[in-house]
This record gives sequence, C-alpha cells and structure tokens, in this order.
Amino acid sequence: MWSGSTIRPRCWPRRKAAEPRRDLHVLEGDDPVLKWVRGTALRPVIAALPREEQSRFEAEYARRLRLAYARRPDGRTLFPFRRLFIVATV
Repeated sequence: MWSGSTIRPRCWPRRKAAEPRRDLHVLEGDDPVLKWVRGTALRPVIAALPREEQSRFEAEYARRLRLAYARRPDGRTLFPFRRLFIVATV
C-alpha cells in the first residue's frame, strides 16, 4: 500500500524554475496580429458570441489591433508576445 508520503519524495521536483519572457515577433501581411491571435486567444471569445455578431466583433478588433500595433514603413509589424516557461526536474 502506498500513501502520499511514500510517493511524494520520489516525484516532488527537486528544482523548479519559471521564466517569464517577452518575445518580439516580426509579422508580415494584412492584419498580422489578428491572424496571430485568431488561432489562440481569440478562439474562445469568438465562440462565445452569437454567429451574427462574430464578423462585426472581429472587424472592430482588427481595427483596434491596427492602431495598437501599427505597420512599420518596411511593411512589418512588431508584436511583443509574453510567455511563461516552467521547468521542473524530478
């Protein structure tokens, strides 16, 4: 029979680390930040909206993203993206 006290010393991480990072992504094309978030953070938001409001919401969101992340003269858009890397050694 096992208990939490017998299994814990073997499985508890000896070393833990969390490293927040901000990566600067260089994006190209029309509405590149919208395309970036469309595959991740925007999915549950769009899914929660009634179908008839989804296109209108996305158009307004794209407009605001263009203001917040303006295209540079070279045609590229810089998008700082925050990540958190977590590492544990057992």
